[in-house]
Amino acid sequence: METTRRGLLKAGAAVAVGAGVLGPRTLLPDAAAVGETALRTAAGRSGRYFGSSAAVLNLLTDPSYADLITRHCSVLAPENEFKWALLRPVPGQPYNFLLADQAVAWAEARGMDVRGNCFTWNNSNPYWFQLPQFFNPGNALAVLEEHITTVMTRYKGRVRSWDVVNEATNGAGYYPTPWAKMLGPRYIDNAFTIAHRADPDAQLVLNEYNLEYDNRYSRDRQAVMLRVLDDLQSRDVPVHALGVQAHLAHHAVRGQFDPAKHQRFLRSVASMGLKIVITELDITDQDLPGDVVTRDREIAVAYQRYLDCVLQVPQVEGVVSWGLSDKHSWLNSSEERFEREDGLDQRPLPFDDRMAAKPAYAATARALGRARRAAPRTR
Repeated sequence: METTRRGLLKAGAAVAVGAGVLGPRTLLPDAAAVGETALRTAAGRSGRYFGSSAAVLNLLTDPSYADLITRHCSVLAPENEFKWALLRPVPGQPYNFLLADQAVAWAEARGMDVRGNCFTWNNSNPYWFQLPQFFNPGNALAVLEEHITTVMTRYKGRVRSWDVVNEATNGAGYYPTPWAKMLGPRYIDNAFTIAHRADPDAQLVLNEYNLEYDNRYSRDRQAVMLRVLDDLQSRDVPVHALGVQAHLAHHAVRGQFDPAKHQRFLRSVASMGLKIVITELDITDQDLPGDVVTRDREIAVAYQRYLDCVLQVPQVEGVVSWGLSDKHSWLNSSEERFEREDGLDQRPLPFDDRMAAKPAYAATARALGRARRAAPRTR
């Protein structure tokens, strides 16, 4: 997934300055039907959390968005503030913790937990990863260890969960990230071991995308992921949870999502003693007509179908939406492949660009409210 989806350039400029596997059910008609119950409250009833990503710049400059996140979320996932390109823009220079510090302090002031992402990824890396004098097979492990240790030590006890490794696999095996190229696939072992040493109490997550569908691509990725997790566990690598991104597409949820099969995959993960976090939930509407009522209704059905499935697995400990309002969705500030043909903004999130609840909010609240009781949290 591309760097632009996280709004990295915008953030960089700121630095410079009990239901089973059923299909769709009857939706709540609108937010008023549930009195706009806080999603964090609905999630808490089954022992789970609900959270959202957000850029700290938006939280500090858009009071209505800050209020929305505060009301509905018990977890904040800063969108880019922990990425390498922002923390380490220039080699040999001090870390730039300005935005990360502000994001963590903002969450703490509101009693929220923080999820950090991410220590290794193919994107959002600084330019100097392309320069052999700064980043090469001989120094990559030392660079990784110094970075993870420095960042995690600074936020020890303040960031509860970290996406240590992000998007490491594909349908054939390991994705050729800069770290895989420099260190081979054992970079994953290195990253988790270093992170656990830096903060033994933090939850360490392997985060991945496109694990949701009943098509060949997702099935291959699921099989690879299960092999990778089993392999890591055989070497006692301290991986505590699988992150399922859940960047979903309406047409795929409608036609290529099999709740029973997806639950089977999630339960296979859980059988390894791992927790599961839905880390980046949103649903694109590129296939739907421009009519807002139709789009919102269909997206709500997709939310309900997906959440009714995953929230019946006790080891799914929480849901994090990738943004909460359409106003700040990465899908409306990204490259052309995420644009609708009619040029309209997408409406992928529970609240619209004016922070008003949509049918997707009602679907989310209802699914959270009837979720199966979560297994106790261990971290």
